[in-house]
Parts: sequence; C-alpha cells; structure tokens
Amino acid sequence: MIGDLEVAGSNPAPGTSTSSSGALHISSPFKSLDVEFSVNVDIHGVAERLKRARVRLGGLSHGSLLLGFIDHLESLGLSPARVLKYANHLCKIFRHIPFDPANATRRDVERVVAWINRQPYREWTKHGLKMAVRKLVQYAKYGSCDEKTPLPPEVCLYI
Repeated sequence: MIGDLEVAGSNPAPGTSTSSSGALHISSPFKSLDVEFSVNVDIHGVAERLKRARVRLGGLSHGSLLLGFIDHLESLGLSPARVLKYANHLCKIFRHIPFDPANATRRDVERVVAWINRQPYREWTKHGLKMAVRKLVQYAKYGSCDEKTPLPPEVCLYI
C-alpha cells in the first residue's frame, strides 16, 4: 500500500527533531543532557572578534573611513570571517605605516607595499595584505570595491 510506505530520508532519526529555527535537537538517553545544535554555530567567535577589530579600527587614523569600508564589505555579502580578515589586515597596516587612502598617491602605495614586502610573512599573507590595501584605496577613491568598480591607477602596478 502506498499510504503505508515510508520514503527514505523523509523522517528524522528516532530521538531527533528540528525546531522552527532549523536547529537540530537530539534527545539524549540521559534525561538531563538534551543538546541542541545549530547549523550556523560560530565556534571560532568570529562575531566577537569582528566587534573587537571594529573598536581597534575606530581608534586608528582614518578610523571612520576604515569602519565605512568594513560596513561596505559586509553589504557586499562577504562572510564575517572574510570581513574579519580584512579588518585584521588593515589594523596591522595602519598601526605600522598609516596613510590617507582617499588621497593616496603612487608613492604612498609604494611605501605601504614595500613595508609589506619587507615583513617575514608567507607570500599568501603578503598577497592578502596587498589586496586589503588595493580594495581600501579603491573604496576610498570610488566609493565601492566591487568587481564593476575600476581600479585606481595608484594601485594598478603594485598589487
């Protein structure tokens, strides 16, 4: 009979259920150990780390521009972890070699890239730092850093 057939995968395993939020609830054989798991658990604390990075960026020179850039990255749909990476890179750069991204000249960008190249980082870390500089200058000069926005000539040769 079709009414009595059970389709594989249509029912959760015995002892499990899902809540309206989509979290998986697993019943424990021990009465007091019911545990609820969520698909989007922030096990690395990215949200809290991003809050702390925002505070650090706000205290640096050109802090309002840096915070606006972080907001712009979030509006583009980048993951919180990727936004955190940009925030940490910018904190590192602006602590050691601050510059004005909105009025950056080719010489300013050369100075920042030279500092990055002198650091004992791996090549991918240097690449990430340079990309953060490129996107920041692009945002500061054109108001956006999406793929449709042209690159400023100041950063084209070096990054």
